[in-house]
Amino acid sequence: MSIIENLLATTPVLLEGGMGTMLMQAGLPSGQPGELITLENPDIVADVHRQYADAGARVVITNTFNSNRFRLDHCSLADKLIDCNRIATRLARQIASSDQAVAGSMGPTGELLAPSGTLSPEHAQEAFAEQAAALDAEGVDFFLVETMFDLQEALAGIRACRQVSNKPIVASMTYSKTPRGFYTMMGNSPADAVPQLLDAGAFAVGANCQVASETMVELAGVMREITDAPLWIKPNAGQPDTSDSTLKYEETPEIFAASVLRIAQLGIELIGGCCGTTPAHIARAREVLAENGFCDLN
Repeated sequence: MSIIENLLATTPVLLEGGMGTMLMQAGLPSGQPGELITLENPDIVADVHRQYADAGARVVITNTFNSNRFRLDHCSLADKLIDCNRIATRLARQIASSDQAVAGSMGPTGELLAPSGTLSPEHAQEAFAEQAAALDAEGVDFFLVETMFDLQEALAGIRACRQVSNKPIVASMTYSKTPRGFYTMMGNSPADAVPQLLDAGAFAVGANCQVASETMVELAGVMREITDAPLWIKPNAGQPDTSDSTLKYEETPEIFAASVLRIAQLGIELIGGCCGTTPAHIARAREVLAENGFCDLN
């Protein structure tokens, strides 16, 4: 049995919160990938992991969201692909204890797949397989194919992970709320995506980014009605505010934690935070969950 399956014996399992926004607070230049910090200031990445682990996160997520050849090529780091995945995984592994899992983050390529764009599913799968192999070699416990707007790209990511490893795979899409319900930018609904992701080999499926925690409560309920498979839910801390030229998110740890409790009450197994969330958000979520009998503070 894998460590993530062991963790699911007691739910909900708390995940890390936002990484990119934490690195921006630590000095990551606007528009630059978090991998730059991995390469130039790895202690900063390790410290973010440590703060989340101390706050109660049971899953540490590698700082490798952009570490595929297409995303790295845009910032002239393609020749550092192996280093980005290797160093980031080692940083996460050195912080994670024996009862904490390390997830290998794999974000989208940043390219549009055919027929909307020029990237073929086969070439996307090749790029994902290259990254997954590097993550697997350094010992991630499972793969996290995350923040996907295109179901076909998510499926390519799952196939790539399975091509190189038998480790569990979590697949997380990014939805927006529309008058017709929840849809990704490419028009995929949860009802369409969830069964296909599971059939392709995902161990757990879910949603992250784009929406505030209160809206994510609604989306989590929609997804819970679709499947009994483990669900991975990571809302933002509200919507970004750049009115004074700095990036801020409106949700306090208290507001965020209240939504996490409601998500847990839906029976969601894996809950964390995305953009704008901090160790304080995860720590308060843990306290509120404990106060309501979902976990303890030991």
